[in-house]
Amino acid sequence: MNEGKVVNLVASALTNSLGTTVIGHVGLTAAQITIAYPDGKTDVISADQNGDFVQKAPADVRTGTITVSAMLPDEIETKEQVAVEIELPAPVITGVISTRNGQRYLEGYVNQSAVEVQIELAGQIIEPVIDEQQNFELRLPDDILPEEVTLFCRSQKTGKTGRNSVSLGVTSKTQPFPIVTDDMIAEFQQRNQQYERSQAQLDQTSSQAQAQRQPTKNGGNVITRFFGRLFGRN
Repeated sequence: MNEGKVVNLVASALTNSLGTTVIGHVGLTAAQITIAYPDGKTDVISADQNGDFVQKAPADVRTGTITVSAMLPDEIETKEQVAVEIELPAPVITGVISTRNGQRYLEGYVNQSAVEVQIELAGQIIEPVIDEQQNFELRLPDDILPEEVTLFCRSQKTGKTGRNSVSLGVTSKTQPFPIVTDDMIAEFQQRNQQYERSQAQLDQTSSQAQAQRQPTKNGGNVITRFFGRLFGRN
């Protein structure tokens, strides 16, 4: 090797649920970098002005050895090579208990494909169906508590496992608040006037009805009585 031209190649691979990324550095920014994947495919890239390089591996590259080499163009004597092992991390599983239309559900997600999922529900083991987005859902009994639910997962590719508890999510069952419009207020005022006229007629014809009638029926202003009746407080 030419002692005046040392590439000083370093490289490693980072693997997660999104795939594998090769990262590295060369001491000579002019070096040509070749990345060879386990399936025989290759990428030829260059480093940036600082000598760093980053390359996303093909999506189907999940296991095996990636070979990274670097050399100055047309100077084979400067070639250096590093073997990098691809290793998937353990899968991660998460879950939350939510409520929709009065029914409780366990909504979960696992961050890798080809993963087996099991749910321990009050001592019973259930295997849910995982969709293409790696989500799963299970209808729960109303009396199940979060501490009675445990999530397990196992990668079919690496055999690595994950475990997690669940938490309570925001329920989708809400209490609607009525929107008060001018038309609603006008309609109430009209009905209130009719009500007061009928009460006045009763006052004139029956002194007994006058004594038994609640004094608060005619008390307060129109808007106060409107909201009282609207929310069932009349």
